[in-house]
Amino acid sequence: TYGGSSPVLSHRAVKGFADAESFSRAVASGQLGQYLLDTMPAGRTQPSLEVANQWAERNFANQDVKALAAAGRTLNELEVSADRMRSLSVPTLFIYGAAESKYVLDRIAEAREVMPKAEVVEIPGANHITTLRSPKFSSSLVEFLQRHKQGQPTTQR
Repeated sequence: TYGGSSPVLSHRAVKGFADAESFSRAVASGQLGQYLLDTMPAGRTQPSLEVANQWAERNFANQDVKALAAAGRTLNELEVSADRMRSLSVPTLFIYGAAESKYVLDRIAEAREVMPKAEVVEIPGANHITTLRSPKFSSSLVEFLQRHKQGQPTTQR
């Protein structure tokens, strides 16, 4: 697992993870509501800053946002070579929301190019946050694990 993100192929010149850096700045400045507005997927109606601040308060309540920001800064260290990914023989499943950010969708597309036998589940209308809440996420994961535990062949979905 890549902690909700996608692997970053090392042939790309990635100097940092932009979302993690902007989250870190938002934590430092106390502007988490504005961060949520700034990172909202394109095409979505944006709430007011007041509502975004309420969302941030609920979403990050009882969270160590400084630790989360620090962990996010290490995401660019998830670089994996395309050759290494091609050499993997373990069953692989990509589950992602169709409404993910362009950055994440591009990384998934790159990874899928070098791992064409990987299974794929795209959750319609889901994004980085809502994908995990989707019943399709958990049912797909359980099905995948059960199938491979029993040694059944893989299929593309």
